[in-house]
Amino acid sequence: MSLPGRNWFRAAADPAAGNDVASVKPSARLRGSRLFAKYVALFVAVVTVALLFSGVFDALFYYREHRDALVRIQREQAVAAAAKFSQFIKEIESQLGWTTQLPWSSGTADQRRFDALRLLRQVPAVTELAQADATGKERLRVSRIGMDVVDSGLDLSGEAKFTEAVANKAYYGPVYFRRESEPYMTLSLAGTRKDAGVSIAEVNLKLIWDVVSQIKVGERGHAYVVDAQGRLIAHPDISLVLRNTDMSKLPQVQAALARQAALAEQAALAAQALQAAQAAPGARATPLPPAPVPPVPQAGITDPGADSLQGTMNIQGQEVLTASAPIAPLGWIMFVELPVKEAYASLYAALQRLAIVLLAASIFGPGNTSLALKVTTLREKLNWHYHRIEVEELAQVPASSNRLAELTQLATRVEKELVRLSRELAAERPQDRSDDAAAPISLELTREALGPDTTLIEYFRTRDKILAVVITERDLDVVEVTTASRIAESLDMLRFQFMKPRLGLAYVRRFQRSLLDATQARLHDLYQELLGPVRDKLKGKHLIVVPHHSLHRVPFHALFDGAAYLADSFSISYAPSASIYVQCRRRPSSLKKTSLILGIPSPDAPQIADEVRLVEAVAPNPKVFVGPEASEAVLREHGPQSSLIHIATHGLFREDSPMFSRIRLGDTFLTSYDLYRFSLPVDQITLSCCSTGLNVITAGDEVLGLTRGLLCAGAKSLLLSLWDVNDTSTAAFMSAFYSRFFGGQNRALAFQGAIDALRQLNPHPYYWAPFVLVGDVS
Repeated sequence: MSLPGRNWFRAAADPAAGNDVASVKPSARLRGSRLFAKYVALFVAVVTVALLFSGVFDALFYYREHRDALVRIQREQAVAAAAKFSQFIKEIESQLGWTTQLPWSSGTADQRRFDALRLLRQVPAVTELAQADATGKERLRVSRIGMDVVDSGLDLSGEAKFTEAVANKAYYGPVYFRRESEPYMTLSLAGTRKDAGVSIAEVNLKLIWDVVSQIKVGERGHAYVVDAQGRLIAHPDISLVLRNTDMSKLPQVQAALARQAALAEQAALAAQALQAAQAAPGARATPLPPAPVPPVPQAGITDPGADSLQGTMNIQGQEVLTASAPIAPLGWIMFVELPVKEAYASLYAALQRLAIVLLAASIFGPGNTSLALKVTTLREKLNWHYHRIEVEELAQVPASSNRLAELTQLATRVEKELVRLSRELAAERPQDRSDDAAAPISLELTREALGPDTTLIEYFRTRDKILAVVITERDLDVVEVTTASRIAESLDMLRFQFMKPRLGLAYVRRFQRSLLDATQARLHDLYQELLGPVRDKLKGKHLIVVPHHSLHRVPFHALFDGAAYLADSFSISYAPSASIYVQCRRRPSSLKKTSLILGIPSPDAPQIADEVRLVEAVAPNPKVFVGPEASEAVLREHGPQSSLIHIATHGLFREDSPMFSRIRLGDTFLTSYDLYRFSLPVDQITLSCCSTGLNVITAGDEVLGLTRGLLCAGAKSLLLSLWDVNDTSTAAFMSAFYSRFFGGQNRALAFQGAIDALRQLNPHPYYWAPFVLVGDVS
């Protein structure tokens, strides 16, 4: 006997079996529909559980990866900081060594006094220098805080600072405090000659505050040093040092001191065993291996006792993650600590977004949603890899090239998978697909958009030839201007000239004239190749340049005719194509009057905060978000409600994969891929960061990169950069541009005026030419 449910399905599939359907009782139909509902519910449950397990696995992956990276980076920072501190002491020791070169005699007394005074002048940390002869009698004492004494006859022969120096050539005394506030140590050095005696320096460790203050650990972390008893001897908060703070009760200090004591005990036992073996009969017959040396942490290597970071409280009562490293040969310990909140901020943000994804999965179930959730999860994983790469590149001890290559390969695999799934999602959901390619337009519409005072010059490369199409309100000309090979050579030479200002301000000032002449010569070559054949066809006051292929790297506004730059004759803007320019012109102006300003300062771009303040001072109705507050959520929420969006941050152009060119926000990375899914219908977006304006061309002549992504998001105009921007120049340019624009000039004239103002400060094009204006400039 067949199941009623099966009959029902067969009848539903075969209209000819209508009599069978009629013969099925209503109760049987109900049981069949219930069975079908159970199957659907089971399928939904299986998919949802699979997504939940996948999410939990991703969360564990994020946590383990983040924890491992924190362990490695914190340890390497501690080792690097300890090395820096040790180098500081070694430099004092090196200077002290000059005072032990001469033997004691009546003829060398004046020279020794001169050497001592020179030491005090060159090494501010040394407050007092005493010199004893080979018998331990003090012959000279020079001091910043007391009277100089000659031939005091004070017997130092029984003190450790003399005997240890004679025996071991150097002596590092324990830390002591003068007036129970200022930390000092004694550093003694014996001469290479037996009759040279010993130089004994009293070193004020308060001056080492500068060394500790310069050690950067994240945004809010810091480093500090304790001695072998756990007393604080160096800390960014100098008041803690001056109060003779005892750190030995902190768990992290206790653990480090115990670990160092254990290593010292192992070394002592090994040395005793070696001495006993050498003293035994027949010891000379069999060479013994050298005594084992306690392991000293090296960059990238963690010792087993310190490979896990635990949250603990610091002296201020703040929960932190700590790591430590010994400072050889002083017996001190360097600590680096990072607030737990900062250390795990990116992890918490990633897990929160992942939780939202999982919640959506549990609510909406399978189908297209599951594919969209996979894409979202991959996006989070990719952002995580980007964060890891950035953290390890900017660490106190940057990761090795192999480690960075490994992280880059992981990110590349996720990128490829994300592209594949995104294409599948677009195929399944064509209604959500954004067609960002501007449709071809007629010549009449282009001329109408240009007006009487504007010329558009669009370049096109075909094989090795480069053609220029010049369009004005009345004329159309097509001219073969040059070859791609000649442009490539000129661009390489120009890029070489733009590398020279990065050698430092002193270098630029010394060779300012020759650097400028050489750069202008390269810009003149490009002018002759690209504009010389069509210069007489350029009409009006404004010029729109549509580059192609490698010409996207050419700063056309800085091309030099031998007497003046092109920006002296025209206001200049750029466009990915004539069609996109017309599209930007047709977009309605935003009725909003708010300015959204996002700033993400970093150690390599500290002046971003100053730039934000300058823009805030001139922009109308500014809403400012800095650091972690400048998040993707803020951009999505406030961006569409603004007329201007200014983002000051770090950017990276990916020539190998332009869709994954990215900029840094406070909580994530924003790629060109993400921008295609944004809605930012604003009058202008400014990306004040390096290399945001660069694009590449795909096989279909499609311009890819942040430029196209921002225009696709809805912006009418863009202000971007072609190469890594000097921070000082960027702040000055933005201030000059906005003050002119909000003072009543259109964007083209404001851009031209800002360039001229910046040239007065820095004549070299490297400083004023990286900025480009794209789209509608009205």
